[in-house]
Amino acid sequence: MLFQLYEADAQVVTQSSEAFELFLQWQPQVLVIDISLPITDGFGLLRHIRCIEAKQGMPHVPAIAITARIAASIQQEAYQVGYRALYAKPIEIDSFVATLMALSQFPSQSNLQASPINHD
Repeated sequence: MLFQLYEADAQVVTQSSEAFELFLQWQPQVLVIDISLPITDGFGLLRHIRCIEAKQGMPHVPAIAITARIAASIQQEAYQVGYRALYAKPIEIDSFVATLMALSQFPSQSNLQASPINHD
């Protein structure tokens, strides 16, 4: 529903295998991935996507991680894998939309590393 408000073309999947297949067919401007995907988590999914991008000489699609588990190790791994931003559930919508828009407008030049973690 959020993406409809901003007239964004969004595709939703529930498993990493579906997400990877969709990525191969449809080149998104930004990936929004839940870290806790079943079977292969969001870290593994982005590693796999980055490997394909490198093999095919494709630019890295900016990625935003979503998580319910807050820990320094998760934040560190998210940035090491290649996520550009990390959001904790519940997501602060205004900040998320600003990050999403910034990454979609300047996917390769943005140095954004927002990490709006809500500890409420």
